[in-house]
Amino acid sequence: MTVLERKNNKTYAICCLTNLFSSIGVVFPLLMVPLRDLYGITYTQFGILISLNFCVQIISDVLFSKQVDKYGFKTFAVLTPLVSSLSMILYALTPILFKENIFLGLVLATILFAAAGGLNELLLSPIVDSITFAKEKKDAKMSLMHSFFAWGQIIIIPITTLVLKYFGSASWARFILVLSILPLFCCLLFLSLDWSVCSTKRTNNSIRSLFKSKVFLVAVFAIIVGGATEVTMAQWASAFLERAIALPKEIGDILGLCAFALLLATGRTLHGLVGKKCNTNNLLIIGSFFSFCCYLVTALTSSAVFALISCALTGFCASLLWPGTISVVAKALPTAGASLFALMSASGDIGASVSSFIVGNITDIITSSSLNFLGYSGEVLGLRVGILFASLFPLLSILLQIKLKKMHKE
Repeated sequence: MTVLERKNNKTYAICCLTNLFSSIGVVFPLLMVPLRDLYGITYTQFGILISLNFCVQIISDVLFSKQVDKYGFKTFAVLTPLVSSLSMILYALTPILFKENIFLGLVLATILFAAAGGLNELLLSPIVDSITFAKEKKDAKMSLMHSFFAWGQIIIIPITTLVLKYFGSASWARFILVLSILPLFCCLLFLSLDWSVCSTKRTNNSIRSLFKSKVFLVAVFAIIVGGATEVTMAQWASAFLERAIALPKEIGDILGLCAFALLLATGRTLHGLVGKKCNTNNLLIIGSFFSFCCYLVTALTSSAVFALISCALTGFCASLLWPGTISVVAKALPTAGASLFALMSASGDIGASVSSFIVGNITDIITSSSLNFLGYSGEVLGLRVGILFASLFPLLSILLQIKLKKMHKE
């Protein structure tokens, strides 16, 4: 192995580990019910927090894209984990610093955490794209890197669930303080990196020129609904399984949400290992179709077993909708710079934010109404209608991925 190959491997490994540690954000959906019970946070407010998270990521993606292209990756890669750690500390201290307005504290912490998350999205994909070895298929390597986020979720979800079960809901703040240490390791790792291997050959097309590309525009809408498909289930599965299906929290989180993350990671890892043999466009179409089926089953079934299975399978079916779409458009526009990755990540965040906000609003509206359908009412009916509405996202994804395939043949 040459010196350059060793440097490439180290850079890639650090990006994967950073994505692994970034998964600590999955702890917040798990806190929906505890925070609702402890502080009276409503589902609409949770929807606002989720949407705010992704909206700030969008701003972060767009705001810093040119600066990253101009000044390079290093400074931003080192500072981003520090901001992430600071946001976790603010989350944990919210009950102390914002006794009179817990929601305000959660909003401020979310803004900081989301800014760091947006920078991570902006940095990791182009770094990996710039160091991919010539003989390896870029989209496979990209999927493998993205899989580490899901593998991190698999670790964080059961730990969080067990902490809440055995130490009580009130222990959430102390647990987040412990988690705030993890991003600091990423800071140290990036400081040790030789950044010369991350020079890019891309010419950095202007944002205006990107929006003149029909392939780019279709890909933008595809990743909007793809991001919505993945994130809506990830954000709402915990509350849905506990309140709409009436499963104990630890069972719903581990067999539902954790299984979702496991299959999400499995899908991306498999594509990373054997993706060279597969047509990514076809996989995106198939994944969209089966995601649609899973959403329908989750929303409509009265069986806890079927609900758990469909929730978990959504992770596998939706696993490529985000990274796969990025890879397809990156190949179609090989001269684009960080702006391409920023806009694609921002588009995925738009889908995630809008879908989460809508689901939260639908849930609260139905919950506070007197509607009764098929024996369901109140919170149970609200959550089911919210998830049913979200099935529109994978349905739209099918149509857009078919269009994208026609426009760009692999």
